[in-house]
Amino acid sequence: MKRLIIITALVLSMPSWAYSQNSDEARITKLEQQVRLLTKKVKRLEQQIANDNDFSDSGKHMYQCKLRVFGEQYTGRSASRGSAIAKVVDECTDSQDEMFCRPDSVQCHKY
Repeated sequence: MKRLIIITALVLSMPSWAYSQNSDEARITKLEQQVRLLTKKVKRLEQQIANDNDFSDSGKHMYQCKLRVFGEQYTGRSASRGSAIAKVVDECTDSQDEMFCRPDSVQCHKY
């Protein structure tokens, strides 16, 4: 009799477990889509800022930033320090994991 109760409880709990797993997968998929969309928007805004800075500074100075990860060097140049760092991090994350391409590890020089 105890086995019958346990088996019945397991059978009845399976659909709710499967539903919650599908629900979690749907939420994760939706969150991943939102992250991709926000990433595109941030890159577009960074490009707009870079374009505005390139014209407003009229060539007074330039930032050259570098990051070395596992023997590979990634560089970026811009009139804006933030844009130069973003270029380096973007280039690095194209070939490396994000944990190795942290903006605080980028070294910049102003010319």
